[in-house]
Amino acid sequence: MKNNKVKIKIQQIYAGLRPSEQKVADYILRYEGKASKLLMETLASETGVSQPTVIRFVKAAGYEGFKDFKYALVQEEAKEQSQDDEKIGLYGFPLSKKDRLEDIPGKIVTTSMEMLEEIVRTDKKQRYSFNEDKTLIRANQGHSIPVDVELPEKKPPRILYHGTGEKFVNSIDRQGLLPRGRLYVHLSPDEATAKAVGVRHGKPVIYQVLAGEMADQGFTFYQSVNGVWLTKKVPAEFLRKIKSE
Repeated sequence: MKNNKVKIKIQQIYAGLRPSEQKVADYILRYEGKASKLLMETLASETGVSQPTVIRFVKAAGYEGFKDFKYALVQEEAKEQSQDDEKIGLYGFPLSKKDRLEDIPGKIVTTSMEMLEEIVRTDKKQRYSFNEDKTLIRANQGHSIPVDVELPEKKPPRILYHGTGEKFVNSIDRQGLLPRGRLYVHLSPDEATAKAVGVRHGKPVIYQVLAGEMADQGFTFYQSVNGVWLTKKVPAEFLRKIKSE
């Protein structure tokens, strides 16, 4: 383990962990594989715990999430390799002083690709996606600069939903829903999802969006690959406030 700061931290907090979290700690302390290959699903399966337990463990260790924890492991691994075999760590990439110049881009791309694949696969909101041959990655929605979202127009259901915070209600009641810094207004397919969005802004308020009527009047809708509906704006007359908690 030498001077691996991540594993030292785990040892320091070990006694205060729950038994299930200690199983995760034990696995990490014994782990000798490449940090870039470590997956949360594998970690949970190998230790017989749930993925939420893994998340609790990494937060107890001082990291915001599993990706941050894994990146810290990658960096420490690079430092250890530097001490052991004259390898150097360039922003977490395992490079050797003996590497030929033409080999370095390939090593960086391989490590970066593994990280990107995990980000796309584990993002709870499914905000990112690859193209078919994985040569490009894109945000599925939420763009703040003009881009072609490459989504076909789609007829929406009669009702969609929008969750927001109580502090925005007066503005929405006057102006409707506007994209603000984004290219599109984001709408949820169901009330539960809208409420989850609203909670992030404080006391949640949920609006029904009369999407079917909007489409009948010529408004265009798109649906992102993660189920979020997009449209340029929603005038106030198409909104019905249904819940304020």
